[in-house]
Formats: sequence, structure tokens, C-alpha cells
Amino acid sequence: MQNKTLKKIVVLIIFIFIVNTLAMKFHWYYTFWWFDLVMHFLGGFWVGLSALWLIFLRFKVINSLFLERLLPIFIVSFLSVLLVGILWEFFEISIDTLITFNPQDLTDTLSDLVMDLIGSFVASMYFIFKINNNKV
Repeated sequence: MQNKTLKKIVVLIIFIFIVNTLAMKFHWYYTFWWFDLVMHFLGGFWVGLSALWLIFLRFKVINSLFLERLLPIFIVSFLSVLLVGILWEFFEISIDTLITFNPQDLTDTLSDLVMDLIGSFVASMYFIFKINNNKV
């Protein structure tokens, strides 16, 4: 059961990588104002689902009784995405300031983090749905 989820996680990161590469080549981030938000949503979904897979399925840190409670699933996904999202924003701000000399504003940073966290919420819902249907 774990392998199905792992395959989906790998396919998703490959998809994100390809789309991001195309977006940088064809300047989609500048052409479409909303494109960055979609990518942050996908990134948040990927990080959240990866964290849930790693902790609950791969390492089996928590027993099945713990998995029946929804809050731990949301907390693991939320905190994982928040940590990665904040680190990514520091990286993004550093690159924008030091290399391109084009610093982004606080609105961009906050909207990126919000989309990351929405992605984590959707990943948690997806994970719960799959666990309840024994399709993880």
C-alpha cells in the first residue's frame, strides 16, 4: 500500500520540476500573475503528502489508533509545510535581493506561504481519504 503513495509523490515532484523548468524558460512567472500561487500550492501539497507518507507509512512512527485521529495528520502536514515554506521564502528573498536586485514585497511572501499551507490542508484531506478507503 505504501508504494502507491510513494509513486504518486515521485510523479508529482517530477511534474513540479518539469513545469517549473518550463515556467522559468518561458517566463510564465512574469506572464501569469497567478502561476506562482499554483506552484506554491503544488509544492505545499507535495511537502505535506511526503511528510505524511514518511512519518505514518514509511517509518510507522504512530500506530493505527493514532492515525484514526485527524488532528495529528493535519499537524504533521501543516508544520512540515510551514517549515519548508519559511525556509524557501528566506531563500527566495535572498536570491531576489542579492542576485537579481529585485526584492519582493511582504504580500508576495505571505501569499506564497498561504498557498503552501492550503496545499498542506488538501494533502491532509487526500491522505485521510486514502487511509479511510485503504488505498494508501
